[in-house]
Amino acid sequence: MKTIRTKRKKTAHRLCPPNGLRYFCSIMKKILLLSALIITAAAVRAESIDTLFHRTPERVLPLLDGNTRLDLLDLYNHKMEAKAENIFGGMAKLTRKTSDYAHVVLTNVSEWEMKLLTTANDTLICVVHTRRTPTARSTIRMFHKNWQPANTPLPAPVPADFVCTDSISGDDEQSDIMARLTSNGIEAHWDSNESLLTLHLSTAALTNEQQKKAEAFLQPLRYRWENGRFVMAETQRQP
Repeated sequence: MKTIRTKRKKTAHRLCPPNGLRYFCSIMKKILLLSALIITAAAVRAESIDTLFHRTPERVLPLLDGNTRLDLLDLYNHKMEAKAENIFGGMAKLTRKTSDYAHVVLTNVSEWEMKLLTTANDTLICVVHTRRTPTARSTIRMFHKNWQPANTPLPAPVPADFVCTDSISGDDEQSDIMARLTSNGIEAHWDSNESLLTLHLSTAALTNEQQKKAEAFLQPLRYRWENGRFVMAETQRQP
């Protein structure tokens, strides 16, 4: 009987060596780590411009429901004309989409843009909604990826900031033109290829003659997204 017990103990010892549990735990840790990496990678891919556009809350983009946005994305991704009806029965069109930018014509007097902006620890979403009724006016808002508002300082120029420094004068007509222009008439657009926001002061409130004169002394303002904030970029006047 003693001999039998000894053989059983030796057999069990060979099948379950002392470091067996440690080896098993090591393998499981590797499996769990790999699983976590796969899940994380999938989550990152899921937060693409397509997914964020589709999941935009109605309070941010009320004119297009979720199904309409999916239709627009599907048509665009298949290199077809991406047009679909908005909630009013008019036509909306997805005109441009990159890995970090989307532009949609919502109606014949409004358009909508979204731009992904990176920071040190996060990615923010900037939304620009422009309306022309008849003066062009843009609303700029910043969000986190969960679509909660982000407390990010935005460019806030006044009409005088758009006047070229070499064009400032005491001209009465120029002063009259500037008096007719307000901050409510600022139009903003993102560059689809880089993190550059361009602001224009709308002159729709002026007469045709005044608009021509305004073009001689007004310039756009450009802001570049750098290190998690908007920085004034060098402005080049159009010839």
